[in-house]
Amino acid sequence: IRDVAVTGVQTCALPISPLLLAMLSVNIGMGVLQRSTPSLNVFSVGFAVSLIAGFALLFILLPMISERIVELWQQSAEFIRQRLLGAR
Repeated sequence: IRDVAVTGVQTCALPISPLLLAMLSVNIGMGVLQRSTPSLNVFSVGFAVSLIAGFALLFILLPMISERIVELWQQSAEFIRQRLLGAR
């Protein structure tokens, strides 16, 4: 079970962590802006900023994510070949 947990973290969390950290910083920045200017409706602006930042970062990180997906497909094919088909 430990191996499955480690593989899950390596598969999901590590490639996406820069995107998650960037979105967290955008949301923290929007919170600071909301706190400093209460009369400004930051929620309507914050949604657009988060959306644009998320898509831009996803576009930048897509090559790294796609490399990891290809690697996982190769590992899956090798696992099937070894375990189910008995080939080495």
